[in-house]
Amino acid sequence: MTLPFVSALSSAASLRLQRVGWISVFVALLSALAGCDQLGLDTPAKAAERKLAEAKAIGSACRHAMRAIEDCYVLNPKADKSAVFSGWREMDEYMRENKLEGVREGSGETKLRENGRTTRGVRARNRLKGE
Repeated sequence: MTLPFVSALSSAASLRLQRVGWISVFVALLSALAGCDQLGLDTPAKAAERKLAEAKAIGSACRHAMRAIEDCYVLNPKADKSAVFSGWREMDEYMRENKLEGVREGSGETKLRENGRTTRGVRARNRLKGE
């Protein structure tokens, strides 16, 4: 690849100018790749942080749904148990401080039971109760 204004220069000068051009392109590519966070690539630390946040959210949702922590563990076996408990405990404290009631399992589940079907949560609870 030759630059248009390089043709008027001597061959040694044009080689130097081309080399400088390629070096500047290479430096520009390196600086663009240095911002890999902008590309959406996960580092191991970010992936671990995201997993912990998901596990805490699972625990919070279980507490809000008035599920026992043991049910939460059974329903989410891949989630980190300590983070699930941490999220469950934080939501419990928040709900007690603000005098909030949890949300009971909805009428949709009752309709499923009436039709002879169960949701995953009901099956897990039945397993825990030994039914």
